[in-house]
Amino acid sequence: MTRTVPGRSSGAGRLPKQAEPGAPGAPALVPPARWKTALVSAAGILPPLEAVSYLLSPRLAGLAVRARPPISVVIVIPLMRYAVMTRAARPVLYPARASRALRGAS
Repeated sequence: MTRTVPGRSSGAGRLPKQAEPGAPGAPALVPPARWKTALVSAAGILPPLEAVSYLLSPRLAGLAVRARPPISVVIVIPLMRYAVMTRAARPVLYPARASRALRGAS
């Protein structure tokens, strides 16, 4: 059975149907160990936090000390969520899924 990609005309964007998560026959996604998640998060947040601090420090110097961290957080958290944890950390946290995706892409 195939399903169409939303926003595409029928036939052009057909994808093979995949089992819904939790359905019988669907592969189980085992969460990574907590220590691994904590380590990857800590290692992943340091470079963007340092870069934002370095780049914004001259511009934020005139603001109150309590106003600076929220501005950095608003910039760093989306970077962590969408750039670091989604793309860079996935092969570390889910090595079996990453290797399957690489095999399927070639």
